[in-house]
Amino acid sequence: EADEYKYLKNDYLIVSVWDIISQVFKEIGQPIMTIKQLRERIDDKVWKLFDDGMTCTLNQVDGDWATKLLMQYKPRTVEELAMFTGCIRPNFAPLRDDFIARKPYTTDSKDMDKLFEQTKHRVIFQENLMQYFEWLGITPSKSISLIKKISKKKIHQKDFDDLNETLKKNWIEKVGTINGFQKTWDEMQSSMSYSYNVPHALAVALDCLYCAYLKANYPLQYYAVVLNIYHDDNDKTNRLIEELKYFNIKLSDIKFRYSSEKYGYDINTNTIYKSLAS
Repeated sequence: EADEYKYLKNDYLIVSVWDIISQVFKEIGQPIMTIKQLRERIDDKVWKLFDDGMTCTLNQVDGDWATKLLMQYKPRTVEELAMFTGCIRPNFAPLRDDFIARKPYTTDSKDMDKLFEQTKHRVIFQENLMQYFEWLGITPSKSISLIKKISKKKIHQKDFDDLNETLKKNWIEKVGTINGFQKTWDEMQSSMSYSYNVPHALAVALDCLYCAYLKANYPLQYYAVVLNIYHDDNDKTNRLIEELKYFNIKLSDIKFRYSSEKYGYDINTNTIYKSLAS
């Protein structure tokens, strides 16, 4: 109804990852680094967390399903991680397995392959759809409107038919033949249902990497913070405790002089002490 009557909607999201990043940086006594600084400090130790499945509480990738895919994909750049967050969206399902396995892919059109070179010839993001439309003579401002209308099935049949003819005509002019048009156009339409934009993908990938950097370099402080944040979530608590072994962190039962209302830690003995609430 809000869409129908052109009302503006406000979506309120609880971004737990920001709470984690903020608290851990405070715990280690450092200001939150800039994105440029973060990029410079991401090393093999950080990427190896993804390889080994140490993903609990890492943004977008902490579920069992995403973790298994990530362990196979093994990202090594921010851009690859951003593409991964796009590939786990529902609309990418038909192309997901080959992408995760890093198999070569072609659209069967040299022109289209060149167009989608940055995303390994695949339609992962909303911007890929806009590239496709612009390549076939539709302006970016018009294409974003079309994407929304088609994805929500709110485009009039005549408008859709006219668009279809325009795209077909321009395809023939670009490629020299009608071959490949319908297959590609069908794929574009299926990708519109849950298209994901590049700025969003990059932002959530960076959120993930802030936490991965902190987990890899300050595991004691990181786990103390997240155990406190998720103290009432038994599933996450159990998974976090399982990961402590990876960092050789000892978990102590409640102990006089060490335990309080929150999880605490001792750097000298690499130990986390259970909270009284636990």
